[in-house]
Amino acid sequence: MASTSENILTDLKNRIFYPIYLLYGEEPYFIDYLSDHIEEHLLTAEEKEFNQTVIYGKDLKVQEILSMARRYPMMANYQVIIVKEAQDLDDIEEFASYAENPVKTTVLVLCYKYGKIDKRKKLSKWAEKNGVLFESAKVYDSKIPDWIQSYAGKLGYTITEKSCYLLLEFLGNDLSKIVNEIGKLAINLAPGSKITEEYIEKFGLEAYAEFERDVYIDVFGMDKYMETYGQLERANQPGTWEPCHKLMMGNGIVGVENLGGDLDKVAGKRFRFYCFPIRWYMGDGSMVRCVAEIDEDDVVKGVPDRTYTYCGTGYGPASEEKRYDIYPLK
Repeated sequence: MASTSENILTDLKNRIFYPIYLLYGEEPYFIDYLSDHIEEHLLTAEEKEFNQTVIYGKDLKVQEILSMARRYPMMANYQVIIVKEAQDLDDIEEFASYAENPVKTTVLVLCYKYGKIDKRKKLSKWAEKNGVLFESAKVYDSKIPDWIQSYAGKLGYTITEKSCYLLLEFLGNDLSKIVNEIGKLAINLAPGSKITEEYIEKFGLEAYAEFERDVYIDVFGMDKYMETYGQLERANQPGTWEPCHKLMMGNGIVGVENLGGDLDKVAGKRFRFYCFPIRWYMGDGSMVRCVAEIDEDDVVKGVPDRTYTYCGTGYGPASEEKRYDIYPLK
């Protein structure tokens, strides 16, 4: 069926799925929005381990993707295959025969950006009949202020007309950038508040410029950008990537996050902390091995050792192994 992004999203939230989604068009935002929702929400975390594949058009041939699509899911109702940048495939029309008779337990998502699909050919006709055919049309500059007001309204905010034009002036017609900017503005606003041009000028674009190379150059100029981030640019790294990391680490402040392990054994205790990162030239983050040095008598009593099951890799207890046919017990 041919549909709108709102209708597709409603079906997805209601757990109504189709075997093939052909998402195409000049505007990448809606394509990414729908494919990201499918990637994040269609399967559970456990089901994704064996049943979700995200690939890029330049990496595989169509026949290789079709072989994957004809497989059946493992311990799940569906398998999900998302083909990003499908415009890089040699010939997307090779999917036509599959779209005529798709596997009902496969959800195949084709993300064809920055161009149109020939609706006279078989692929679009079969996709429309047996799945979802969606054109992500470009939003013209003259319509973007209205679109911004509508989007802000869905988030529970109002925004002045002048603010809409201010965002358009600085961010252009890139909907992804506009959405990100509104999200950052909303952090400091109570639900139901109004976004004004004064608020944007105070909390918006200059702060947002720290996260976006092109906006930084527009706001502060190329000379200032190269003065601040020239060393990173010469190393082929965008200077505006992760500004919080650079600010903290540039001043000797190290951040360690997402720790796992036997944390409860040292909770509320004083101990010596060691953090061993990998060596990464000009990097500002990596995987690390963390160790706590503490007197044995100071360890919190009664906390059991953490058990790692590894989800059927052959190293967990039998109760975990039986969940995964791919790793039968010896």
